[in-house]
Amino acid sequence: KSHYINIWSTMWGKLYSSLSRVPRKSSISTSSASSSGITVPQKLSFGMVLVGGGIAFLTINERRAVKQDQLRAKGEQICQELDADGEQDVSLLDNSLVIASADVYGDETVRDETFRVSHPEAIKLVRSTKMLQWVETKSTTEKVVDGKTVTTETFSYSKQWSSNSEKFEGPDPPVTANPAFPTWLPGGEQRFFVEQFLFGIRRMILGPELVSQLNDYKPLILKKGDTDEAGVTCEYDGNDFVIIQDGRALYSKDRNPKIPEIGDIMVNYRYVEKGRHTLVAKYLHEANKLVPFTGSLKRSLASEGEIVAPEQAKQLTSGGPFLIPEWVIQFAEEAVLSLAPLQLCWISRGAYNKRDAFRKVAEADESTSTTLRYAGTGVVWLGVHSCLSVIPSAPYMLVISLALAITISLQTIRDAGYQSTPLIGDMELE
Repeated sequence: KSHYINIWSTMWGKLYSSLSRVPRKSSISTSSASSSGITVPQKLSFGMVLVGGGIAFLTINERRAVKQDQLRAKGEQICQELDADGEQDVSLLDNSLVIASADVYGDETVRDETFRVSHPEAIKLVRSTKMLQWVETKSTTEKVVDGKTVTTETFSYSKQWSSNSEKFEGPDPPVTANPAFPTWLPGGEQRFFVEQFLFGIRRMILGPELVSQLNDYKPLILKKGDTDEAGVTCEYDGNDFVIIQDGRALYSKDRNPKIPEIGDIMVNYRYVEKGRHTLVAKYLHEANKLVPFTGSLKRSLASEGEIVAPEQAKQLTSGGPFLIPEWVIQFAEEAVLSLAPLQLCWISRGAYNKRDAFRKVAEADESTSTTLRYAGTGVVWLGVHSCLSVIPSAPYMLVISLALAITISLQTIRDAGYQSTPLIGDMELE
């Protein structure tokens, strides 16, 4: 999956968890009540916009998928082999779609200077830092009183490993505040890459769209002192951390990892190894660079046909028409094409022939479309849940809203697929 799709999936995952988290078991809890101040008409309007936006997003994604299939089919026909290691006259392939297999590597050794950790085969290195902290979990219940939604919030607390500096929102939490991460060792992930990702003996430069796909990470096993047989080095301040888990982590010294306490810190590393890869991309001879091979549309995807809400969506309007504003449709198209542009840009570890490589490209394209379908369904669910949440004390509201959202989304995808079938034939190649 591309870097943009990972961001998109993560964003909706966080939105989902923030709206529907259920408190974990804890021996410590407290609660309070507050009013959200959001009126019923505001909730309904917001929900309708989200449902309409999700329907537009799903429809345009299906149309984009058809265009991507068309681009890939044309690309496979015109794709030429490039020898990144030999004596081929690659100037003849300038601005062409190419397939090539060669080693991906960098000029320098990737190194984390904080702990002076390195590996000679690494082209990407990621340090993950977590602290055992009190984590607050909030759950909400809502009911409508005098036309306004009143929200009751309940807070619970449990010990968890977290890469964030966990703060408390609840009033008078019954636990002490979490200690801060050291200024020299922030929580979360820190990434260390080679300055340039090179391809083959010709030292072709990989563009960022290709670099973002080099994500086959594996854990880095740490050993203190001089370079060992595998070339891994770890030179750290012994007064602060020790190696545990057979080299898979660094842990706060003078603490017991079997009985962790609040404030304990654990550091893990993982890395991407250099080696032979196959790619499909456009070659720029003057820059000696490999970049995405893109397609452009003669007209917008939104103009390919009317975007109509399925019949199931009319349940939210009591059987009346469900209209999607034009600005919502335009925003949906911009979102889809920014997250999944029409392009051929693929790289994977190993050596592939042209046929197998394009089969892998097709699998990646389908994965992208599927991920966007889940994202669009998530938008629809948020809208349906917002609309139905105005019903006071409705049982099983989460299940009902999810079932209706899935029904609306599946019908939208089915209808969009039927609409997109005859639209092949207006793709241009850049």
